This record gives sequence, structure tokens and C-alpha cells, in this order.
Amino acid sequence: MKDREFVGRLFDSLGAVNLVGSWLARVGFKPCAPFLVVAPNYESRMQYLDEGDICIWGKKLEVKYRPKITFTSAEDFPFDTIFLGEKYKVDRIFDQVIAYVTVDATKRYVAWVWQNTRPAWKEEDVPIESENRIARSYGCPKDLAQYFWIGYEPEPQYPQCAVSLPAPQGAVSLG
Repeated sequence: MKDREFVGRLFDSLGAVNLVGSWLARVGFKPCAPFLVVAPNYESRMQYLDEGDICIWGKKLEVKYRPKITFTSAEDFPFDTIFLGEKYKVDRIFDQVIAYVTVDATKRYVAWVWQNTRPAWKEEDVPIESENRIARSYGCPKDLAQYFWIGYEPEPQYPQCAVSLPAPQGAVSLG
């Protein structure tokens, strides 16, 4: 993939990250987001690895924006598993991440996958179309995710959810 394409997709995803951060703040969390610094070129990219998309409870949230899929729950999620990321990337930061959050194309719903579901994750070969390659990746069975409405307007089919995200076992609340 060309540098320009990567940076374009990166900036497109920032809207989803900001929406998740705003939603977390609206429901009572104190999220923080690290500054984004883009590597000046492909060769120096390893010196510019990100620090996660959002932080809560002293841990990272990894946010993935999926502009080609829509969902509201496990029942209509279009795949059996939720893509979490390439295996080597997930393994590198696993102890620092509390959850993986997938934002649907409408930017109104998220699938929230806690780190402690890892024993059920599956290794899968996933096509990375933008790079014309296959990547060894992790997927979490869609039934293990929690699904939340993050939109600002009232949810069309259900009452607006009051979100209470329980801390996983062993987590320390910083708020």
C-alpha cells in the first residue's frame, strides 16, 4: 500500500475513534487519547508505532472502523468472528489492551470485545484487500462481544441504552 493511501485510511478512522471517545465520556468514563504522529516514510514506520486509540482505566482500547459492514447485534453481524487485528500486532500489545472496539459503517453501533475473551479467539487467515495480501489474524466469536448504540440521536428500534461496562476481573478503576 502506498504511504498516501495508508495515511488517508488512518485519518478516515479518526472519526470513529473520536465517536467512541465521546460516547465513553457521555456514559461516565474519562477516556484519553494519545497524540497521533505519522511516520514521515515507510522505512521509519517502526519508530512511530501507536500507543492505542483510546485509554480507560490505564489500559488501551483498540478501535477498528469497518466502513463496509453494518450491524446492531450478534444476530446481524455479517461474519462468524469479529476481526481484532493481525496476530503479530495483537500479540505485541496484548497485555496493554483492555478491549477491542469495532465501529460499524453507520458509526452508530459498536461491537465491544474484552481482552479476557482471548481463550475463545480463533487464528484466521484474513485478506487485506488494500495491501493485496493474506494476514494471520485473530477473530473473536461474535457472540462473545457486547453491542452498544453510540449514536447521538435516539436509537430507532430500542430505548437508548444506559451503558454500564463492568471492569474485567483484576482491573483497577482509576476514576
